[in-house]
Amino acid sequence: MNELYRLEVEGADWNKVQYLKSVLGGYHINKNEIQKRLLMMFADKNGLSFATPKESKRRHRTFSSSMTKQEAMEVLQPGFTIEGKDCLLMGESGAGKTLAALGLSYALATGCPILDDLYGIPEPKQGATVWVGSDGGDGAFGMVKKYAEMLNVPQLDYWDDNFTFIGADAEEEKPSWGFTLNGLTEIVETLEAGHPNGQPYKLLVADSLKKILEIADIDFGIGPVGLVMQIAQAIASKYNCVWLWLHHTKPGAAKGGFGIASSGGNSNIYQIPYAVHRLVKHEHKELGQITEWNVEKFRGEKSRKFRYVLSDYLFDLVEDDVADDDSKTTQILKTIFTGMVTPEGLKVDGQTPDVIAQKVNMNIKTLKNRLGKLKNEAKLVGYSRPVDPAIT
Repeated sequence: MNELYRLEVEGADWNKVQYLKSVLGGYHINKNEIQKRLLMMFADKNGLSFATPKESKRRHRTFSSSMTKQEAMEVLQPGFTIEGKDCLLMGESGAGKTLAALGLSYALATGCPILDDLYGIPEPKQGATVWVGSDGGDGAFGMVKKYAEMLNVPQLDYWDDNFTFIGADAEEEKPSWGFTLNGLTEIVETLEAGHPNGQPYKLLVADSLKKILEIADIDFGIGPVGLVMQIAQAIASKYNCVWLWLHHTKPGAAKGGFGIASSGGNSNIYQIPYAVHRLVKHEHKELGQITEWNVEKFRGEKSRKFRYVLSDYLFDLVEDDVADDDSKTTQILKTIFTGMVTPEGLKVDGQTPDVIAQKVNMNIKTLKNRLGKLKNEAKLVGYSRPVDPAIT
């Protein structure tokens, strides 16, 4: 096992590694057990907190006992990240995960407020980002550059001076980064050294979780995912750097109301991190794509949500009534016109306001105001019957 560990750390010949694994397999040690043992050896050799317990008895501690920096819950970016803790940002394809993470990186480098944060980050807490771009292979670096330009930020050069990309490099024949022992050793060395400009790394973005595990031949469903998350968490704590995972939600999650459990794969992916964010995209008739940011878990604070769009500078928040207006109108019209034929095939004169309000979950007074606007726009005609007022 020690020889296998050495070869894995060095990224040595694949044939030698596979030979040693087959030898261990002959002793009925399966792939998952080998992966767990190697990862635990890495954690132990690198002094990660959960892997190296002292043999002495636990000390007695109370509310008045002092805390270490690693134990403190100090917010880095208000409402988004906690210093030295791990974080999960998940969403369906195209929801804006990469843009959102780049926005957080820019705010961390410059201290500017972002999204619904009104105050920004004080200078002592500002720092650099190391971006691990594995999703997209050789195109990952180009994608990050393109998206960074889309944010149209004024301090792009300063941000660039506080940014490091790790990923596939075709010119240097370097592969994408994976959660291998060789890859983890590279990350630890990078965080220890800090950015070449002298700034400490305060944010590590891992894009994306599934791809990074696939490269390491770790199944994100039944593999040792809990241990993977613990190691990332411990590295974040040791180097006082946020480890931000980008991750895809499972199929149908955007419409299924799964909430925090929308994450694809092993449940440890969303159970272990200190903060969990979920993005959902919506199409708006006038604004185009609106992204809904759901803070599912932010330890020490309540959950919250807000909506925003990409703007000429970073992002603009969108008021709920503006975001809801387009979708509610569609719901109202659909309710009216799908209700015009009974199950028996008889044509009816429309729907009553009471029925519409119930079906779209809207206050009756609010609905009537909305119906008035639609009639003014000539989208509806209202009339009264002796028994029941209806809208068509």
